[in-house]
Amino acid sequence: MGIDLVAGGKCKKSKRTAPKSDDIYLKLLVKLYRFLVRRTGSKFNAVILKRLFMSKVNEPPLSLSRLIQFMKGKEDKIGVVVGTVTDDIRVYEVPALKVTALRFTETARARIEKAGGECLTFDQLALRAPLGQNTVSILLLHFVSSCYATLASSNRNQMHPLTGNEISYALSNVSRKADPSAYIMSCERRKWGLDLFKLLWMELQVLLRGPKNAREAVKHFGSAPGVPHSHSKPYVRSKGRKFERARGRRNSKGFRV
Repeated sequence: MGIDLVAGGKCKKSKRTAPKSDDIYLKLLVKLYRFLVRRTGSKFNAVILKRLFMSKVNEPPLSLSRLIQFMKGKEDKIGVVVGTVTDDIRVYEVPALKVTALRFTETARARIEKAGGECLTFDQLALRAPLGQNTVSILLLHFVSSCYATLASSNRNQMHPLTGNEISYALSNVSRKADPSAYIMSCERRKWGLDLFKLLWMELQVLLRGPKNAREAVKHFGSAPGVPHSHSKPYVRSKGRKFERARGRRNSKGFRV
């Protein structure tokens, strides 16, 4: 006689669909990003949501030195870490950085803010960049929205990708505060407002992760200690004279390495 299986059979999905933690603040962030993923369809938000589900082993901390290294040349963007940002005393100068993370150590937060940077939370990031992009100037937004409205009644099938000259020409017109609607209608090739819209709303976040295999526990993994070409760290009760200090470790016991 058979047994009744739960709907779906024995094939169980192994990926997490919710965090294991009972942290109410984490659950609120998950609720927020579930909404953003559903309503925006942004891949950036989907990655954030997936990483909020992860175990602590898969949320490694990121040191201030690595953060500075990864953000070099990207100081105008927002660094996003689903994990903890920790201090590094080997770093003397900290540039002004905008960083979003789940947690900051006390000294890391103090050093970033003292340098003129910002330590953001994920709900603040959702307000600033609900689609995973940086906010652009009000004038630029007005220009793009006007382009979009002007082209709403146009034949969109004739649109084509932007060239570099068209992009620079468009941005120079914005900087001169030209009337966007008149500019678009007078342009010889005016069927690229939507491409410009996508261009100016492109993602300007830098999604970062800490080193996952830097844990002390990972040093013990791999082929057994003593096996040729093995670099695994042995599990030793103590570092005293009597522990793993015999053959191969002492001149009087055969040989010493």
